Amino acid sequence: MLRRIVVFVIFAAALAGCESRNNISVSGKIENPQGTSIKLWMVDLNAVKLIDSAKINSKGNFRLKLKGTGPEFYQVGYSQADFVTLLIFPDDKIHLNFSDTILQFDYTIKGSDESEKIRQQNLHLAYTLKQLDSLQVIMEAEISDQGSIAEPGKTEKEIYDIVMAQRNFSIDFILNNLNSLSSINAIYQKFNPDTYVLYDQRDLQIMKLLTDTLSVKYPESRQVKAMVEDFAREMNNLRFKQLQAMADQIEPEDINPDLKTVEGKKVSLSSLKGKYVLLTFWVSSSKECVSSNLQMKELYQRYRSKGFEIYQINLDQDTNRWKAAVRYDELPWISVREEDPDNPRYALIYNVKSLPTNYLYDPKGEIIANNIHGRTLAIKLEQIFGF
Repeated sequence: MLRRIVVFVIFAAALAGCESRNNISVSGKIENPQGTSIKLWMVDLNAVKLIDSAKINSKGNFRLKLKGTGPEFYQVGYSQADFVTLLIFPDDKIHLNFSDTILQFDYTIKGSDESEKIRQQNLHLAYTLKQLDSLQVIMEAEISDQGSIAEPGKTEKEIYDIVMAQRNFSIDFILNNLNSLSSINAIYQKFNPDTYVLYDQRDLQIMKLLTDTLSVKYPESRQVKAMVEDFAREMNNLRFKQLQAMADQIEPEDINPDLKTVEGKKVSLSSLKGKYVLLTFWVSSSKECVSSNLQMKELYQRYRSKGFEIYQINLDQDTNRWKAAVRYDELPWISVREEDPDNPRYALIYNVKSLPTNYLYDPKGEIIANNIHGRTLAIKLEQIFGF
């Protein structure tokens, strides 16, 4: 009997321990409250979700509670116009102290090293933006009164130096914190709604280092997965720009595929001008390519009569395998194949790095989109041709 009691006590204690896990608290004190309550939002990728709210007592104290498996990004504040960002892990006990009427201008954090790193990033950016605002006023005054300019370009040079200093700060922070999720915050910081701090194409190298590192340490993190997708999208955009630059340097006939169909008839891409043409690259061994083909069949049937065509270039090593795949899946569009798949001329010209890859041409023969698949392709065609 005694043994059963002991076992029960141990089990109950273990159960209580499990129940207490992941209980996160965020407490704080606001010296000059500008509201009667404080809110807690979870950052859900591109949106925020209200998790909790708490009254601010007469002494300026508040306490928020939540359960989470973390790590997750949260925001604490009066509204979406005045808040601070936290990076919270399970069982964190965080205490905030706000000294300014605007929360984000002067605050301290205890109990979360990761949130402290974000605080340092955001305060540094806030100081940079304050400097830029001041210089912008000076520059506007100089423009309105050209006679007052002692050194033309001096203010612009100061602005450039400040922007570069902020960029270098962010890069140094990320390189020194590649294992920290707080570096995601640094990746997405902006000078304004249209301009990221890390705006240069070279900064994609920094993003790649961070995604590779965090994908290993936090493989299930939603934020990390989203950043990986963003990186892939940015790389595709970069390749698209490179293709456009390449196209400007290549004679028109050199970028005009002119290949044989399954029946042995040569068809050139340029012969399809006047239509919207989806140029695609694929191999029959790829499940993604086969799945994409099946999705495109429905779209092709819907819009073919309205001026839509597909020009599909195959990269299979075996000619017979390509022909069999076209006939088996009953692909109704123009199916051609690289003359030498070991040295695929057009795949190289179009900078094909993965399959399937596609480019959408307008009736003038200009590229208007690339790498759009599934629902994205369907929406684009709906915009062009209507429902």
